[in-house]
Amino acid sequence: MKILVLWLMTISCLSYANFPGANPVGGIYSSQGSAAVARVDDETSPFINPAGLGQIRASSISSGASSYSALKAQREDQNGIRTTSTTSHVSYIESFSNYNIGFMVYTLNDDQTQKTNFKRYTNSENYESYFYNNSTEAQNTLMYILSFAPKESNWGVSFNLYDLNYTFLTSTGRHSYFLTNFNDRSWATSVFETQIKVRLISATIGQQFKYKNFRFGYKLESPSYLIGNESSQRVNMLNVFPSGQNDALVFANNNQTDLEIESGKYIAERITLGVSFVEQKFTYEFNLFMQAASQNQYLNQKDATSSYSWFSQTDTYTIDKNNSENGGGDYVKAEIIPSIGIEFRPTDKETFGAGAFYTRTSQKDLTGTNSVTLTAGYAKQFKNFLGSYTLLYRREFDTGHNTTSDYETGEDVKLDLSTESLSLVFGGSYSF
Repeated sequence: MKILVLWLMTISCLSYANFPGANPVGGIYSSQGSAAVARVDDETSPFINPAGLGQIRASSISSGASSYSALKAQREDQNGIRTTSTTSHVSYIESFSNYNIGFMVYTLNDDQTQKTNFKRYTNSENYESYFYNNSTEAQNTLMYILSFAPKESNWGVSFNLYDLNYTFLTSTGRHSYFLTNFNDRSWATSVFETQIKVRLISATIGQQFKYKNFRFGYKLESPSYLIGNESSQRVNMLNVFPSGQNDALVFANNNQTDLEIESGKYIAERITLGVSFVEQKFTYEFNLFMQAASQNQYLNQKDATSSYSWFSQTDTYTIDKNNSENGGGDYVKAEIIPSIGIEFRPTDKETFGAGAFYTRTSQKDLTGTNSVTLTAGYAKQFKNFLGSYTLLYRREFDTGHNTTSDYETGEDVKLDLSTESLSLVFGGSYSF
């Protein structure tokens, strides 16, 4: 039995986590759509561009966090989508005489509960029936970043370790009784849980260049390679199928098994290009984040799975065992995310910022959502302390390709995944 268990989603989640604007770490540039790869020079450098680390003149410590929730409810069929997300980071910069070293721990937690179908209805023989389909996605990503840059240089490097834990849980059920049309009877319930728990490593190099009022920069991250895997899958399923008017087939599948992944490259290389322009008290920057297309990966069940069948009238009982097969051949499409940031500094201690970026669905079949994100914020210096505050508004637009099955009719129906969210991002740093 060949299975593709959401690996494509984990690639999307990790690449999105690597785009600084998607889940900002706080600091001055979070209010500017995190479009700062050409000019970042503060404690967020290990995450945005390690080249900026060389411009820091004093040791410092910083922290930041963000939180948002979104709810999209449809009155018909009691459908709804609820999303919550939190991020946090702690960064420490040690400034030596000839070089700087930075260490950052970044945490991203995303949860989405999606009730795509729930309906009670009366079937054609006037018996009460129902069906439901609920799913929950939960992602926890821990990023450990160690950065190095010579003092007053235009380049820097980082070494990155990712602990990615992604869980997908879906439950479905249906019940419909027919006295006359007995072949249409159905009773079923199922729970599928897939947990992808992997550890990945990568390396990053970045540079910044200055020419008159322009600054240019890039951040290039190598492919992410798998060094650890503790993924697993759980299936609990019970189906009762009619077999004539007085017989039924009872089918059960209750298994839990580890999932195997071949070591190698699993996330493609990524690059962010940036250009900024300074005009008196204003600074403008445009960034372009790009991730290369790559071959899709399959996870395979380590152990054989068993399914059980029982014909009630004949009292016939059978057990079938299945082994997984290797998959492959598909691919994950490339991603391109443009972002823009504007900064206004009325004094050397105050900064106002605004920004925006646009993302398209990462799914090859164009399911999912496209999104527009707007940011605005304020930062102020108090002696050795810098505080920053940002509001982030995100609008997710349904692509028009999302569908779900209507168990009453058996037909695919449109599913609207559009959401809106508002997030507060704050950060603070102290130099010593």
